[in-house]
Amino acid sequence: MSGDGPPHVFLHDLGRAGSADFPGIASQPGLAGKRSLIPDLFGHGFSDAPGDFTYTLEAHAETVAALLDHVRARDCVLIGDAMGGAVCVVLAARRPELFSRVVVTGAALCGGDGLRGATVASYSEAEFVSRGFRSVLAGSVPEQAARIRTANPTALHRSAVGWMKGRDSGLTELFLRLPHPKALVRGAHSRPRAHEDEVRAAGVPVIEVPGTGVELLEDDPARFASALAVAISTNSPAWKRNSTVCAGKVGSGDIDLVWPTEADPTLLAGVHAVIAAVTEQGGALGYHMVPGREETDAWLEEMLADVRSSDAALAVAVRGDDIVGCGLWQRHTSAASYRHSAEIPQLMSHPEARGLGIGRLLVTALVKDARRAGLELLTLGVRGNNHGAIALYEQLGFREWGRLPSGVAVANERFDDVKMCLELGRPDDVIVRGSAPVGPGSSVLR
Repeated sequence: MSGDGPPHVFLHDLGRAGSADFPGIASQPGLAGKRSLIPDLFGHGFSDAPGDFTYTLEAHAETVAALLDHVRARDCVLIGDAMGGAVCVVLAARRPELFSRVVVTGAALCGGDGLRGATVASYSEAEFVSRGFRSVLAGSVPEQAARIRTANPTALHRSAVGWMKGRDSGLTELFLRLPHPKALVRGAHSRPRAHEDEVRAAGVPVIEVPGTGVELLEDDPARFASALAVAISTNSPAWKRNSTVCAGKVGSGDIDLVWPTEADPTLLAGVHAVIAAVTEQGGALGYHMVPGREETDAWLEEMLADVRSSDAALAVAVRGDDIVGCGLWQRHTSAASYRHSAEIPQLMSHPEARGLGIGRLLVTALVKDARRAGLELLTLGVRGNNHGAIALYEQLGFREWGRLPSGVAVANERFDDVKMCLELGRPDDVIVRGSAPVGPGSSVLR
């Protein structure tokens, strides 16, 4: 596909075809207008299927490198789905000078599910060609079967075996050693993989695509393309590139949720701007007047220190590169008896971004992240006159557990402090005692 700038090179999954999968992705907003190279790997789609070709990750990588050399492509953005992502990792490691950035989907490093490697590789080559290929076709939905049918059975099997060997010989480590800026894109509903925590710990952005599972391209092409645009953006500030990002749409706008762990001047300034705007309009953030940068910077640095120690998580809502909201959960205390619970002490959206559903997006994401972190209980406080916020929290499952009359002071006015909570679930072996006079420290009424 013709276009401007460094080429985007798209490599497809096992049993698929780039010529079918990626033209629609490459033409989505955020990617459109760029030069795109979308080959079908040997044995797939419209490409040849040489009988003497090994179809290993290395062999596929060498073939793609030869293509890029032939068209004199340089500074390419390399994008790979599942097995294509595994080929990307090997290719970028062997020919790093060809690429400026590498983006792969989560299944690339683990071998995927179903057709994506393990099932195909479990057959011998002869068994797969004679009966396994037909079995895979029969077990696939019609859209998938139509694409798989274009693949050569021998090529499909050898490619799957090569992918599994690459996975078992340290594909994740190879990905993390790449010198390029890189990112991992995953479906928000797909099963978490062990390697994803390793990727996050290494500071590589992990971008979740809302509403999608393993089949990112089919589940929501527009959101997948939006996630790719975030991943390959060279103009994003450093704090955003080095954070986990969830791409998606809220209301009528594109909003990304970013989970930073470190502050930089852009993040500090952006969060301060939101706090100042909300406070100026009387928002309930705990400030009687608009705070200065020193105060908000110190607060944010303290919160991020808790994030790095796994005592908090900060979600920042971003439109383009503009911060339009943020929220966090934070453990109540470091005391062991209370580490199973946390509160949402701050939640805010910029007044100019009201009506986009940012508050709902932030709370939903914080609840999901708190549950992922193993928390059992999430609490929050809300000013008694903020009936819209109370209604939102109730819609998301929170319930009022107490109310401190006139507990909030705003100048010479007093408002109730409404306490709300949400149970996130608990381990099966937990015994809920409530207020019964049993267990450690109990006593009976005298």
